[in-house]
Amino acid sequence: MNTTFQLPEGLLGFEEVKELTLTPIEVPFDATFYELRSIEEGIGFIAVDPFKIESNYAVALDEDTLQKLEVEASEDVIVLSLVTLKASLDTSTTNLKAPLLFNLRTKKAMQWVHTSTDFSVKHPLKGDA
Repeated sequence: MNTTFQLPEGLLGFEEVKELTLTPIEVPFDATFYELRSIEEGIGFIAVDPFKIESNYAVALDEDTLQKLEVEASEDVIVLSLVTLKASLDTSTTNLKAPLLFNLRTKKAMQWVHTSTDFSVKHPLKGDA
């Protein structure tokens, strides 16, 4: 899958990023990683499936968010969290506080801020899942 998504609101700190391509990356351990690339801005990010990093991770979207993404079924949406790569994977982190939501059906995406205080912007990449 190499799919382009529209982000009408941009990303936190990168509001100018309005379009991202999403491409899976194969890695040697059990986590699902993706490359996110902004074509118009020439920048990229690494993202990961947060449910494979943190076993207690949960996302409960409010009605406004569901409408913005035009969600009709939960199967339409994938959730990814941005990764901050450090010197090693042992010290790298992921942002569980503000994941990205992708509607596979409409090709719309947005960043969503978790209301729970249980999740950090610097969660260890090698979590407990």
